[in-house]
Amino acid sequence: MDSNSKLLLDHFKNPRNSDPIKDPDLTIEKKNDSCNDEVHYDLTLKDGKITAIHFHGKGCVLSQGCASLLSELMIGKTINELTTTPPENLHEAFSPSAYPSRLKCTQLGINALKSSI
Repeated sequence: MDSNSKLLLDHFKNPRNSDPIKDPDLTIEKKNDSCNDEVHYDLTLKDGKITAIHFHGKGCVLSQGCASLLSELMIGKTINELTTTPPENLHEAFSPSAYPSRLKCTQLGINALKSSI
């Protein structure tokens, strides 16, 4: 198992930012209709930047692992910053070449963010 696979498996088994946020400023949900994987982000914003995040979802290791990993990269950034940066630049785990047949899985979290703007 390569290091990206180990990282995603760890995020799947131990999702980051799983503590609920009371009264979030923004809630984002996205579902992959082809497999029913889901991601849910609750965000607290200050001056347009993400200051706190809660993540939960259900689905495969790739969709949930990448969404959890993305949640760690969100703090201190604007949604626009995250959605205009190609996902592969956020982390190698998002690279389409890493999992070409599972692109919808790896991109579910970033697509959720894009749908919010």
